[in-house]
Amino acid sequence: MKVLMIDTALDGHHIAYLKEIVHGCKNDFTLVLPEKSDEFKNLKVITYSRVDLVNKRYLSYINWMRELVKIAKKEKPDIVHFLVGDVYYKYFGSGLEMFRDFRTVMTIHWIRKGYLKRLSLKRFCRQVDFVVVHSSYLLKEVQREGIENSYLIQYPQFKKPNLITKNEARDYWKINAKVPVILSLGNTREDKGLDVLIKALNKVNHPFHLLVAGKPEKFDASYINAHTQKYASQVTMCLRYLTDKEVELAIMAADIIALPYKASFNGASGPLGEGVSYGKCIIGSDHGNLGDTIHENHLGYTFETENADSLAEVLNEALGQKFILDDKYMAYKESLAPELFVKRYDNLYLMLQEAK
Repeated sequence: MKVLMIDTALDGHHIAYLKEIVHGCKNDFTLVLPEKSDEFKNLKVITYSRVDLVNKRYLSYINWMRELVKIAKKEKPDIVHFLVGDVYYKYFGSGLEMFRDFRTVMTIHWIRKGYLKRLSLKRFCRQVDFVVVHSSYLLKEVQREGIENSYLIQYPQFKKPNLITKNEARDYWKINAKVPVILSLGNTREDKGLDVLIKALNKVNHPFHLLVAGKPEKFDASYINAHTQKYASQVTMCLRYLTDKEVELAIMAADIIALPYKASFNGASGPLGEGVSYGKCIIGSDHGNLGDTIHENHLGYTFETENADSLAEVLNEALGQKFILDDKYMAYKESLAPELFVKRYDNLYLMLQEAK
């Protein structure tokens, strides 16, 4: 069957996500993207006109939707798949009704807070055949809103771990091999809570080393240096976009993956999946999808969201004992296999095709 895949970006995990589906599933894919990419040179790629999906510019948005449906009518796919359904929150799914002649799938990655956001969610989910979510927590959330056309596909770990030893990784970062390493991985956005972690570490009384690796955004080197003076010798920074190899070296060097996300963050965490794939202890905020995933799967420890004192207590507890991977942890780790991700998408496309 022919599937028209519509994505809104080609950064972060977008490329890895798309590659896994189009190279793994047994379908004929056409990609509708904001730009060309060498990653998909063997597939048909259609680029759409520039659109502003960050600011609430309705005219730009509705013209984009009209362009997308025009492409769909020309390509005549069996299924249209909207890979980032979260963009429709702002517009209550306006324009999706133009795709009524197609079988449709929408993947959503976040559940937004607030009455109007939930109302919008229910409205745009009713306008597609299936809504894909990436965790059991998000599945429960959408079902609580009466969205019965939901379908769970566990967000996978796309990278396959290589055989780098912890000592080799520590040597790369020039970190003492005998000291527990706490890793803050990825862009230093406001909602990822690096400031909460830095503040908490002032109250930790066990040996540790902090590795901050990722592109600087809200919190840069000046901020980190100014707020880690008490333990400055215990901090290593690599503040830039990381290569895949550097991501692996950072995770392999770590004992603890710190995810002090703020209440505004309620989506899937890439570093969580990557950390679990390497068998690392996860410490994260106790709210929403993140807290539920850590707690239900015994991945590590949770603390009160945005509370540095609570995080300091948990860090002291974690640093004071050995973390053991139990059966629930291992079962969750196995569920992150890309093969299962592809199989679930294959099954979903088949269900849509049979329902025609």
